[in-house]
Amino acid sequence: MALNNPNEKATSMLCVMLRCLHGGPSIMVSVNPVHKLTAKYQFDVVKTDAAAVEKAGCTHIGSITDNHKINQQYCKLFSRMTDYQARHPLAEDRVWFLLFDTVHFIKCIRNNWITEKQQLLSVDGKKVGCFDDVKNLYDSERSNILKMAPLTNTAV
Repeated sequence: MALNNPNEKATSMLCVMLRCLHGGPSIMVSVNPVHKLTAKYQFDVVKTDAAAVEKAGCTHIGSITDNHKINQQYCKLFSRMTDYQARHPLAEDRVWFLLFDTVHFIKCIRNNWITEKQQLLSVDGKKVGCFDDVKNLYDSERSNILKMAPLTNTAV
């Protein structure tokens, strides 16, 4: 059953993972079965998990999410100082960094770019790129890489 709604079966999981800034393993802090996740529930889980992480001797400095609608709402629950900084939910005198997963960000740009009818990228109404340019650059670089280091069947 869902932790956020005990009368409903879980339809997804809210997972909180710890990632150390100085390397090391990623650690799953919590796995929460949920039904119709809300930003408030996500905020409460992250705050609880951050407190547990700090009790274990670490310093929790922020969260990384993708740009899903619930994650956008989650970020709005913080007392924002800038676009990417907020007051720490465990200590008002500390900063909590709100970051977006760059891999998801780049993937989102790519997917929207290649599914856009003309495959053009515009900023403030000015054309700044065409997806064909990306394809041509890839083809050019790919051939250069193959010339420099030809593929072999030799195992290393």
